Amino acid sequence: MPGKTKALTVRLAKSTHTAVSAIARRRHTSLNRVVQDSLEATLKAERDRRLYEEFGLLAEDADVSDVSYALAAQEEVMLRDET
Repeated sequence: MPGKTKALTVRLAKSTHTAVSAIARRRHTSLNRVVQDSLEATLKAERDRRLYEEFGLLAEDADVSDVSYALAAQEEVMLRDET
């Protein structure tokens, strides 16, 4: 995890702690890393959900949401990512 970190105390049910600890052992990593990965996945899912909703709002107002001006830039990014 790049940059500064901050400590956090989390209370878990014993069964949850046991299950997550077992996952960490199987992955040969720390419980801390499993929790960090899980939180990062949650944040990504939330960003993806919000982006999906925002694009849905654009689609609702298609008459006023002309995004064709951005097609060339998007194509450039897509082609760059393929190389």
